[in-house]
Parts: sequence; C-alpha cells; structure tokens
Amino acid sequence: KENKPLKVVLFVQNNAVQKEYQQYMAMTADLLGAALNDTGILTINPENVIEENPTSSKSALTRMLGADYFITATLRRVTSKKTGLNPETTFTTLSMGMTLNVARASDAAAFASQNLLFDTPPQTPLMMQNNLEDIFHNLLEVTVSQGTEWLTEKIAAKEFPTDDAKTVTVGFSCNVPGAYL
Repeated sequence: KENKPLKVVLFVQNNAVQKEYQQYMAMTADLLGAALNDTGILTINPENVIEENPTSSKSALTRMLGADYFITATLRRVTSKKTGLNPETTFTTLSMGMTLNVARASDAAAFASQNLLFDTPPQTPLMMQNNLEDIFHNLLEVTVSQGTEWLTEKIAAKEFPTDDAKTVTVGFSCNVPGAYL
C-alpha cells in the first residue's frame, strides 16, 4: 500500500440541550483535530475549508475533500451531580458525555461507535464559580485524549487488518551436539 497519510474529515456537533456549550464546539474540533494530527492522521475540519454550511451528506463531503473516513464527535450532555446538604459543603461533579462514530467515505458505513463518559473530581462551590471554564476545559481534554486513542485504534484496525494468527506447534531435534537451530 502506498505510504500516504490517512485523511479524515471531522464533524463536531452539539446534541446537548444546553446551548451554553455550543461555544465549546470549535475548541472540541481543534483539540480532537490536533490530537489526531499528532498520531499521523491528517484531519480536515470542514468548517475551515467550506464557507457555507453544505447541504451535501457527510460521506459526499468527505469524498469531495479527498478523505478516507469521516468522524462524527457529538457532545451528548454535560451534567452536574451535587453531594452534600449544606451549600457551603456541597461538592459538584461535572460529567461529560460524547459519542464518537467512524465511517468510510466510500459508502458512509459506520464501522465503529463509542460512548465516552468522564467526570471531574468533586468541586467546591467557590472552585466551580472561579474556575468553571478551566474545569470544563480539563474535562474536555480528558475526553478528547481518550477518544483519540480509541479512534486511532479503530482506524488502524480498519486500515491495516490483521488476520487471526494460527498457532502451530513445531518440534526440532538434532543429532549434532552443540548445534544451533
């Protein structure tokens, strides 16, 4: 196979009901794109190459951009869970859910899908108030890091399939003392 880099088109979307997280979609695309690029996968963000929102399907757009696969990263929901009864001693944990799908450009057949869910450590009200953007960014980085590992594994498995190795038992014998086999 020719030694050309794999190309993927990355679609990032916010399916969360919370509109306040729409502002993080560009950051998500940048983080995920950079992480995939670091693994040697050339990542194209259609927002950076197409001025208008195209009406083409994801697979048609992917083929038009000359990519092999497309990835859809969907922010599902960011939830918070509070523990404690007294407001001063209540801790909040944020959870981020993201779904990743990988499909071939040729036929739009998704061959891998993964739901990611990560939590922040418990935060005090003051920490949440003063550092919400940093806390959210750290949560996003963890999600993207784990997602990138999973994506590169799935794409590599599709691009370079390995057959199940067969185990064969072989025995050697030699009648020459000290011979190496």
